Amino acid sequence: MKRALLLPTTLIAALVLAHPGGGIVALGPDRILTGDAVGNGVWLFGTSRPTRQLSDFHCHWITRGLDGNLYAEKQGERNGEWVVTIYRLDKQGKSPERLWTSTIAHSVFTADRQGRLVFPDGGRLVTREASGRLVAFRGDGRPVAGEPPFDSVGALVWGPGDALYLCDGPHVRKVGSDGKARILKTFEGKPTVEMYGGRSGARVWGLAVDGESRVYAALTSHGQVVRIAPNGQTSVAARSSDDWHATGVAVHGDTLFLLETKLEGNRNLGPRVRRIAADGRATILGTVGATSR
Repeated sequence: MKRALLLPTTLIAALVLAHPGGGIVALGPDRILTGDAVGNGVWLFGTSRPTRQLSDFHCHWITRGLDGNLYAEKQGERNGEWVVTIYRLDKQGKSPERLWTSTIAHSVFTADRQGRLVFPDGGRLVTREASGRLVAFRGDGRPVAGEPPFDSVGALVWGPGDALYLCDGPHVRKVGSDGKARILKTFEGKPTVEMYGGRSGARVWGLAVDGESRVYAALTSHGQVVRIAPNGQTSVAARSSDDWHATGVAVHGDTLFLLETKLEGNRNLGPRVRRIAADGRATILGTVGATSR
């Protein structure tokens, strides 16, 4: 297994702190939960100003499992190692229950209907059984023959029919009942927002899927959120605004929610949540700032 500690811990910590995360969950039409890797917390956005649900919680990724529960990861240094601890949260994004701590890079994950963790490991997707044993997701967990191996996986989300979707580098893929990952879309072109680009240029940071199996990809490298229809046709659902870029995306009904960040000098501002209604009208639900922390 490939360990995360190929670099000195202090350097790894600096790299992790250098960018925000993509974790966002729509709890309802006006209640949005996000992670905050920069400000070390979990935030609830809604009709009033953002409310901190967890403190001292360096969180890049928060998600809802297929079992309906909320899950989040906390990263930090322990005994000279940079570790990831996965927690189950309550329905308000509070009361973290520790499930597993790993020195392996398992910072993006989800959970299946039985609450078993699912994550990328060794070039495939695996399921962690109750015993701790890792088994191939749905018996396979790898890209289909002829398609490129997984790049760094940025998000894992569920769609209708228990299909699992992921983004890795420029790719968006769907994993079906046979456990095989198939590319739905590969984005190309030189990044217009280079700090969020990938090794091959384009990079998808966040992902969401609605009830009609339409996929929303936060193509942060190009300052866009792209909608991918089931027939493969694509359209731009949202664009970056005032240098605020979406690194995460969630959907509730016909409403889209963007987890956004802005770089000012060497500081990451936010998180900010922007709501995009079905008619395209945008509303800022809230921004975490100096007065919020």
